[in-house]
Amino acid sequence: MAGTAQGRWTLEHDGRLLEADAPPPRLTGGGRELRLYVDGDLVATKATSSKKAKLTHEDLTVRATWDWRGELSNCALVPARTEADIKDAKDLKELIDKSGETWFTPPEGSRAARRERLARRHPRLYASRHVALAAARVLLPLLGIAALIKIPKPHIDLPDIDLPGIPRPRIPWPDIDLPSIPLPDLPDVTLPGWLQAIVQTAKYWGPILAAVGLAVQEHERRKKQRQKAAERAAAKEAEKAEKAVKAGEPETAQQRETGEEPETGTGAERPGKAAGRG
Repeated sequence: MAGTAQGRWTLEHDGRLLEADAPPPRLTGGGRELRLYVDGDLVATKATSSKKAKLTHEDLTVRATWDWRGELSNCALVPARTEADIKDAKDLKELIDKSGETWFTPPEGSRAARRERLARRHPRLYASRHVALAAARVLLPLLGIAALIKIPKPHIDLPDIDLPGIPRPRIPWPDIDLPSIPLPDLPDVTLPGWLQAIVQTAKYWGPILAAVGLAVQEHERRKKQRQKAAERAAAKEAEKAEKAVKAGEPETAQQRETGEEPETGTGAERPGKAAGRG
């Protein structure tokens, strides 16, 4: 498998090393470009002026997102799905919330790598940033209005200017008698006081409630990504062990810990053991 180049997002998928990167906007004339490598070879590129891009090569589809600095903030492998693949509500949910995607690993030293470490160490705190931002959007305007109310406003005497009257033309509009349609009297519905209070304050708690749902969704999505990463690591270790067995090294981790000798299958005994029994 080819080595990993510095500054590339990486993902091992089906025995292949997938890498993605994006050159700085100053090198692409202000636009954005996503590049995909398979085992070190450049296989596809995608230029865009948006902050999001989706690149497809054969059976691979990669989705990328840039931040306001023009750097990649997220890169994921999107599962190839068709309408026939959506068989139940779980498949539809994965398609909507993108939980079926597999995330690339950001390059070391990048802002994305530091964000990922923070998210792994404090997953709930990292996800709760959506709630903090929503609360700030609600509270800051209220605090700003309160501050403006307390600031004394200076009284400025403006000069009184007499503007000349401009005659306006009169247009003879036709007089049209519209038919009178009798409408039924609608019942007078009055909401309870507690429900009126909820409706009137929805613009304050609504964004915060939506942010809570977004935080929970992100926490669950990152939890699934960690599980996928653990499964890939376990599969890689199992593959290494299988290759070691085929190469004539059947010693397992348990045998190394206990000091037990691996069976050679020849029926021969070590001289020390034979002498001890004799």
